[in-house]
Amino acid sequence: MSGATVVDAHCHMSGLDLPSAEKFILELRRRGVSRAVISTAGGFHDWDYSRENDLLSAASRRAPEVFIPFCTVNPHRGRAAVSELRRSVEKLGMRGLKLHPPRQSFSVFHPYIDEIIDEASGLGVPVLFHDGTPPLSTPLQICDLAENHRDALIILGHSGLNDLWRDAIAGAERLDNVILCTCATPFIAIRRMVERLGADRVVYGSDASDGNPSVVDFNLNKVRALEIGEEDKARILGLNILRILNLLD
Repeated sequence: MSGATVVDAHCHMSGLDLPSAEKFILELRRRGVSRAVISTAGGFHDWDYSRENDLLSAASRRAPEVFIPFCTVNPHRGRAAVSELRRSVEKLGMRGLKLHPPRQSFSVFHPYIDEIIDEASGLGVPVLFHDGTPPLSTPLQICDLAENHRDALIILGHSGLNDLWRDAIAGAERLDNVILCTCATPFIAIRRMVERLGADRVVYGSDASDGNPSVVDFNLNKVRALEIGEEDKARILGLNILRILNLLD
């Protein structure tokens, strides 16, 4: 597996400055991670995410060969959130959208969430959800949203965590626009994901940030311990997310 390209599909940046970015890159490379999808870490309580998105974009431009930025918007801002998503993708070069219902205090039934998901779909970018935490972000709630937006690509960022991973798999089985991420998911859950969905529907992630890069090792080792073919591991560890983001050479 030493030759497999590792791309972490679920990371965060809290210190959006050059020293923090450089330190995080060193930690990722030391652990064999070539690239990382990054979103904000500390800004999920903000009302207006434009500043966070600007800072994240600037941080990612310092190392575009490593960082793949995902913007964040606030559904409570209504059409302003839709506009910020469009600006972030078209002007800042963001490759996806990250939403965190519990921290942002919204449900998938929010009156503007449909417009946000439709905008992401129209822009051709995936939506990475925090999931697994009741009551606002259970996998089946998010899968219901995915069912209403079949043209959108939805990534369950934690695939149900420890308690709801069976629901995440069940939802993904009936919806081919749902991708499961291994981030903070039990080993048995990852094994069942691959058995029931195939390796193409699973991406590796760690939830690492510039403050806690050690979780990369823990999450990476679970994927490497799977008793599957090397090609399937390579897909999970990096090729799938690169394909999803149109970044494959």
